[in-house]
Amino acid sequence: MGFPFVGCFFQRAGKDEEMTQAEKLAIDLVYPFLALTDEYDIRDRVFWRCGGCYGLVTFCILCNDLFAWGTADLVEVTAESLPELRKAIGDVLVIQEDAVDEALDLFCARTRRTRPQGAAYPKDKSLWALFDACGPERAEGVPGNPYKPGEYRC
Repeated sequence: MGFPFVGCFFQRAGKDEEMTQAEKLAIDLVYPFLALTDEYDIRDRVFWRCGGCYGLVTFCILCNDLFAWGTADLVEVTAESLPELRKAIGDVLVIQEDAVDEALDLFCARTRRTRPQGAAYPKDKSLWALFDACGPERAEGVPGNPYKPGEYRC
C-alpha cells in the first residue's frame, strides 16, 4: 500500500534528509494503521496513547472480556504485527463477510497465543477452528472462563 503524500517528509527545502523517528513511525505504522481502521471501520475498538512510556504513539485493539470474564484488556498493534492484523481480518472475512469484530478478536488471540474464554467464542461455529488454533484448550468452569464455547449466549 502506498501513501503518495509521504514524500513530503523527504523534501525539506528541496533536499533529501534522513528520516526522523517520528517520520519512520508515521510511514511504518501510523498511516497504514489509520488506513486499515478506516477501511474496516474499526475505530470503536481502537485505543491509543501518546508520550511518556508510550513513546510517540502506541495503538491497541480493545479486547475486553475476551480472555477472562469481567476484564478490561487490550493488545498492542505494532508495525511488525500490522500484517498479522490484516491477515486475521482476511482469514475471518473469507468465512463470514461482516465479522470484523471477530477478526479483531482473532488478532488478539493469535497475538497472545491463547484461546478466548468460552463465553467470548463467536456465535458462528465456522470460525471456531481459527480460534482453537490460537492456543491450547482452556480449563472450563473456572473463574475467568466459566463457560464452554457456545454455552453462554446473551
